[in-house]
Amino acid sequence: MRSRSARLGSALGRYMSDRANLERFVSGVSRLVVPVVEELGLQSAWLPRGPDETLCAMFDDSICLLVYLAMGHGINLTACVAPTFDNTWNPASERGLSWLTKYLGLAPWENTRRYASYDERDEYLLLLARLLPELVATIRGQGTGFWPKLYAFVENYPGRVPV
Repeated sequence: MRSRSARLGSALGRYMSDRANLERFVSGVSRLVVPVVEELGLQSAWLPRGPDETLCAMFDDSICLLVYLAMGHGINLTACVAPTFDNTWNPASERGLSWLTKYLGLAPWENTRRYASYDERDEYLLLLARLLPELVATIRGQGTGFWPKLYAFVENYPGRVPV
């Protein structure tokens, strides 16, 4: 059995690692994604949850992009979309960004992903920033009928495993 000080040292090391991960995530999203979002006329809001989890919601009246950093999963990123911003984590209306790119016939997107390094995650954030103008323009162009069609596509997708 490990000593109490060894357990505390290990817990402190994990906390510092998680804190650095959070700071790098916020920095990456703020530098690489938020400027593109603002050019598209979207607002952004940070919704922290606990000391080392957060999400950035980027939204207007037609779309809400949610980019999550979840605690305890290493260097990670989860991206989802919803029709509106409701100031909560994991709203029932959200779907993984992978479903949206599949529905639109775009290059596949891995919805939840862990990375080997911060730089690798930043590259993925940059890819997201490059993809956003097309996604937002497509959704805005299809109007309010877009979301029911996306939900139906997800629900009726062959071989879909409910989550």
